[in-house]
Amino acid sequence: MKKTIALLLAAATLAHAGTDIEQESDLKKIVVQELAAPSALTGDAGVSMMNLYMAHGISVETKGVVIQPYADLFLKIYRAPDNAFINSVSLQAGIWADGDSDAPLARGATTFKYLTEIDESAGVSVQFAKRYTLTALFNRWDSPIDAYKGGQWMKDILAYDDTGLTCKNFSIQPRVTALYELPGGGPTGFQPHSWYVEPAINPNYTFAADSRYPVNLAVPLIVCLGTGDHGFYNDDIFGFLSVGPTVSVPLSFIPKDYGAWNSSLGYKYYDLGTSCANVAPHGDSSQHYVNFTIWTTF
Repeated sequence: MKKTIALLLAAATLAHAGTDIEQESDLKKIVVQELAAPSALTGDAGVSMMNLYMAHGISVETKGVVIQPYADLFLKIYRAPDNAFINSVSLQAGIWADGDSDAPLARGATTFKYLTEIDESAGVSVQFAKRYTLTALFNRWDSPIDAYKGGQWMKDILAYDDTGLTCKNFSIQPRVTALYELPGGGPTGFQPHSWYVEPAINPNYTFAADSRYPVNLAVPLIVCLGTGDHGFYNDDIFGFLSVGPTVSVPLSFIPKDYGAWNSSLGYKYYDLGTSCANVAPHGDSSQHYVNFTIWTTF
């Protein structure tokens, strides 16, 4: 039970796709799958509110309140005995949307002027050696207001669950992500058909783990590196570094019949590389991000 609480709260620090918490959300999905037993079909849904939408270090929306709802479903199609090398295999599908209260990217009058982007994703995850999870994801995005062209990418994530190995109620949750830009109308980065690699950790500790309202403090650290020679970040290898604290608390006053609800509040400092800084507000390589998320698993 204590591991379940720690994992849930660690996951709660990771909001969903859209900003560069898009990458963090992949770890949250992996954690949700691990907590899925005994039901084969599980899911999550929530909404994030933030001061900017930054995708892979690229500033997309910087005015008004950015709102990003999402929902995911997970289907466990294989579960092995404890002593097996391959522990489980799961399929997943999700939808995510981005909107802005100021509609800064809307082109003329439109019914969808506040809806900047919609993403659909699908993938498969394999848990092996008890603590490792390898996930392959396909993502397609479109902009209902034609703020930018649609596109698509493939992403592979290798994550390691170190919960309880070094200290009670503490984990680092290291992972590495590789993304490849698929042919499409618009590039994910600055150049089409490019790669980026993203090492990340999520050091976190759960206080009062035995209480009804345990508090998780996490400090996610993400680094994004793109291929050079007119690659993901143009001629730059360094895309960005982000770091900052996030505090998460379960909403235990909500009856369990309505799902396991959580909330998180976080801050991030971004150190942007040259290409990302050129399209950031005021051309500043230092950016500040605040996010509030409420979500449930079922």
